Amino acid sequence: ENEEGEEEQHEEKEEEWVDDAADVKESRAKQRALKRQRELAARTQVIQRSLPKPSKVCDQAFKPSLNRTELAKADDLIKAEMARLVAWDVQNNVPSEVYEPDDIKAADEIIKKDCEEGPALDASMWAIIEQCSTELVQSRGKFTRIAVLNRGEQIEALHSQFQIYRDWMNARAKKTGKLEKKLKIKLGGYQAIHTNLASKLAEVRTELEMAEIEKETFRRLSEHEAKSINKRVSRLQEEVRQQEERERELQEVHGKLKDQHWKLEQLELRSQATVGAEPVAYNNQTVEAS
Repeated sequence: ENEEGEEEQHEEKEEEWVDDAADVKESRAKQRALKRQRELAARTQVIQRSLPKPSKVCDQAFKPSLNRTELAKADDLIKAEMARLVAWDVQNNVPSEVYEPDDIKAADEIIKKDCEEGPALDASMWAIIEQCSTELVQSRGKFTRIAVLNRGEQIEALHSQFQIYRDWMNARAKKTGKLEKKLKIKLGGYQAIHTNLASKLAEVRTELEMAEIEKETFRRLSEHEAKSINKRVSRLQEEVRQQEERERELQEVHGKLKDQHWKLEQLELRSQATVGAEPVAYNNQTVEAS
């Protein structure tokens, strides 16, 4: 019974457990980000790379062919898919069927396998592509070769193309300005920290250089002092040796002089004893008694 009661209490605690609000918010943000990535992966390269897109769908460009050959049928299927994707990009009409990225990748591999390899994309091919691109201009809602237009239509088409480029450039400039402001706000603190650290680093480098100079100075002084100490010690040792030798000589001279002084004193005492003493009287009686 006690075990059952503990299990019930444990289950009640698990039911009462509530996730942290910050963790829940972060988890939801990650889920939304993953969802946006999956949705973006299903879109065309125009949307993924933020490329320019037409202002409206041109149905005439996707009109089915009157020829009913196998190649024409395949081309009609491609046109239908293109019309569906363009309508999704321009009008935001979500198709009834959205293919998974794995299916698109598998289809891409099949197409690459079945299709013949085209010419190499070298410099000459890029020159041809550039030439063809420059010959096409947008006139009256469709792309036409500029050579088939009259003078007025050419000017109008080029002006329209220039306007498109200018609008795109202005849009990019605004977006770039916003990004610059965001980066300035985010990097402002880092720049201040960088400036402060750079100043401190310069000070430390200067102090390190001064310390190196002082170290080298003291090292040279130490070498010079070591040489000087050896010379001074040798000189002092020589002076001590000379002093000791002189002291020994003086001790010998002092000993000789002292000995000579003692001898002179003895001679003087003898001389005084001989000259100043009274003569000894010899008495016969004394001699006999003795």
